[in-house]
Amino acid sequence: MCPAAAFREPEAAAGFGSGLPGSVAGRFLPGTVAAGSGGELPALRAALETAAARDPSRQQELDWLTRLEQGPYCRSLRQLAVSGRELTALGIPAGPQLGRLLAGLLQAVIAGEAENTPEALLALAEQKWRE
Repeated sequence: MCPAAAFREPEAAAGFGSGLPGSVAGRFLPGTVAAGSGGELPALRAALETAAARDPSRQQELDWLTRLEQGPYCRSLRQLAVSGRELTALGIPAGPQLGRLLAGLLQAVIAGEAENTPEALLALAEQKWRE
């Protein structure tokens, strides 16, 4: 299996949380490495190091991989530092919009745009809700 096949495609990589590197953003979300793919990350690292040496604009992809390798990495809503309960306590009504907001928070954490802490996520949720 090629290194890229160790990742699954996101449901919605565009929009909120779209800070992933350009050539990666539409295809993969970090932290979604498939089980049993341990040998492929070093191969991916080697390929990205080669690409970054040829094209400095690819360095951000290498930085993305470094964040992935450093784990622990938030990969699901269950691992997010806040839940719908905390968001409804802020006055955000339960429903589909709450689910989209939680998904957006997860994407922001995965993309490295937000820390996975209650304080950071609650502040970001309030900001996004008001927009």
